[in-house]
Amino acid sequence: MTTNLALSPAERERMEALKKTQDINGLIDVLAHHWNSDCRYEAALYLGKMKASEAVLPLISALEKDDGLHVRINAARALALIGDERALGSLIKALKNTHPFYGAIREHAAEALGNLGNPEAIDPLIAALRVKNIEVRVAAIIALGKIGNINAIKPLESIKKSDNIRLYREANEAISKISSRITK
Repeated sequence: MTTNLALSPAERERMEALKKTQDINGLIDVLAHHWNSDCRYEAALYLGKMKASEAVLPLISALEKDDGLHVRINAARALALIGDERALGSLIKALKNTHPFYGAIREHAAEALGNLGNPEAIDPLIAALRVKNIEVRVAAIIALGKIGNINAIKPLESIKKSDNIRLYREANEAISKISSRITK
């Protein structure tokens, strides 16, 4: 149970009941309409944990339009867990967003794109290798390794020239994953 959110006792009780009963429609309603962004944040998180495919469209809407940055982050996390192709365009758009406060959203968008495995995500993920945010870069590297497309090897090789040992290690692992798929 998350205790650091600003929920009233009644809101906390309602959220716990929705989670306990796995009331997907109730959680979708909270995500789409609740005034308290902390309730929407929790709803997005649990819809993802439940892998509720019927929540994909409301989660996409939250990713694109919610006023709460933390809600958008959990919407991206949830879409990563669910792994539904309907989110592809919105996740690519989120990955490309250069707003300075969008780093965590971009990171989870990259993760979700890797989980989808759609080749359409390769070019945006390769572009994300050049951003300043290390977490976004790492997520893009891992996603490229999951997708396993040969076109990612050359950009990943250039990452291995970095002084950052984490980037080097992740790029090396992604290249190994891609190479093992090619030789099969």
